Amino acid sequence: MRDFLESLEDAAETRFDEMTQGLPNGKFRCGCGNIEELDHAASASENPYSEPICRQCLQKMMNDAGYVEGS
Repeated sequence: MRDFLESLEDAAETRFDEMTQGLPNGKFRCGCGNIEELDHAASASENPYSEPICRQCLQKMMNDAGYVEGS
């Protein structure tokens, strides 16, 4: 029987494959639909298995949380 971490790893790999399918190397499709360079991807969570998000989604998430740059 597979353990919990193996299940998380498999789910993350499957989702990542879906996000990069049909795109040039080094790009992914964010959940919002934007196509972004993997080098510019961000993480919305400290969870190492969370999916990458684009810079626009990261900025929106930070704005919604009330984060002020430089504070």
